[in-house]
Amino acid sequence: MGLTVDLKYLFEGGNSLEVGFALPSDYSGITVLFGPSGSGKSTLLHFLAGIKKPDSGIIRCGRQTWFDSSQKENWPPQNRSLGLLFQEYPLFPHLTISANIGYGLNRLPLPEKRDRIRFWIDHLHLQRKEDRYPNALSGGERQRVALAQTMAPQPDLVLLDEPFSALDRPMRSDMRGVVKRTICDTGKAGILVTHDLADALALGDHIIILSEGKILQEGSPLEIFSRPALSSVAKIVGVENLHPARTIETIDGMTALAVGKGKLFAVGLVDQFAVVAPKQECFISFRAEEVILERGKPRQSSARNHLSGTVQEIVSTGAQIRVIIDCGFSLAASITKQAAEDLSLRPGAEITAVIKASAIQILPSE
Repeated sequence: MGLTVDLKYLFEGGNSLEVGFALPSDYSGITVLFGPSGSGKSTLLHFLAGIKKPDSGIIRCGRQTWFDSSQKENWPPQNRSLGLLFQEYPLFPHLTISANIGYGLNRLPLPEKRDRIRFWIDHLHLQRKEDRYPNALSGGERQRVALAQTMAPQPDLVLLDEPFSALDRPMRSDMRGVVKRTICDTGKAGILVTHDLADALALGDHIIILSEGKILQEGSPLEIFSRPALSSVAKIVGVENLHPARTIETIDGMTALAVGKGKLFAVGLVDQFAVVAPKQECFISFRAEEVILERGKPRQSSARNHLSGTVQEIVSTGAQIRVIIDCGFSLAASITKQAAEDLSLRPGAEITAVIKASAIQILPSE
């Protein structure tokens, strides 16, 4: 299923949405729209669904042109081969759970329809609730029914707006797997709006970063989250260490940078800079997972950066421990609980942070 989108829209108040992207004809998987509130993610989904009309542009799905402002073409939602799940997830109050899930399956032979309904009831953990009505369900259960109702007909394109927002963490993880497998196994495509980083990483085959109505970057999850192209993208995707810096000098492809009162070395050959010049304002970016913590005499290591510092704060984040260190600038490291115990970490303790130069990305000032 190929999808071509090139749209412009002016909101009341002067803000605008200008987006353009294309998915190839053989694309099967989930594209994630990721970004802060107000960036235009849900609005773009409404344009794809035909619920709202952009000012200009084109939407083409496969061989069908759903919207073309130059040709005055605008297909209504019911004529577009897609499934919709928005945050309101309205269900038919007079229909049972089974009837809600089977609402879009009337063209199937009855045995196949029953099998399809049973599949979703079992996989979304709705057993023994088939004959209940929506008002007898919890918010999370209603969201799961709405998800089944959307995906059961196997449309060419599924549009999902925060589809797991009412679910607790264990159920959310389970539902991600069901949605991912179903879309991939049927060779269909999905577009998912989410604010949740875990959703984006678990589900996204392709990720589009939106901010203030513009696409900042798009690519694979690995590319986006490990090598953001801009400091604004790094901030959106939650890079823990993002600091303004100034280049000092570059020798043999290695760039020395002043960061706060500290100094770092990074690999200086970066796509954004044809030449990394001295005294150039920039940002440096690296993940907390890239930082190794050591106590005592520094070990032999190929890492270029060994920064002495003081532990400022220790925060438990579930299975991991977030350690904030003052080493001339505030640095975040993520380690296991066992590692934190082995290092006898406490606020005020002296520590060495070790970071490879290749793990540090130099980003342009925006």
